[in-house]
Amino acid sequence: MLPLVFSAECLANRPHLPLLVARMVQWLGKEVCAVKVAMSVQDEHPQAPVDERFGRCRYFAIADTETGEIVFVPNDAVDDKGAGVKAARILLKQNVDAVIVGNIGPKAFEILNRARIPVYAGLTGTTQESLELFKQGKLSKLAVANN
Repeated sequence: MLPLVFSAECLANRPHLPLLVARMVQWLGKEVCAVKVAMSVQDEHPQAPVDERFGRCRYFAIADTETGEIVFVPNDAVDDKGAGVKAARILLKQNVDAVIVGNIGPKAFEILNRARIPVYAGLTGTTQESLELFKQGKLSKLAVANN
């Protein structure tokens, strides 16, 4: 089962749900609210190959699971020292609800974890393929960094 993460907009419409409970609601086969999922990718198109290097990817694909819209955000930290930390902060500014990675270092993982953004392992193939695996609940939530 995939934990469903509610967006801030969704929570605003359901003030009776505490944030912690909202983030732990289990996937029931039907989405209650949209989830913004970020993935590291090599290019700016929906069939772009994913990039397993979280901090060193060229772009982040941010997909809305309800509408299917995908927005591409350049990773301005790609060539910087501390790229993983800077990349995590880029995603915080984008208000993502979940992140799918191939590999993520401990500092970047800690930033996302402190923001209560779940990180899932299993980034593979293309943006669309990884998104579909996420929607099907086939990805594993990371408890610690994997790089």
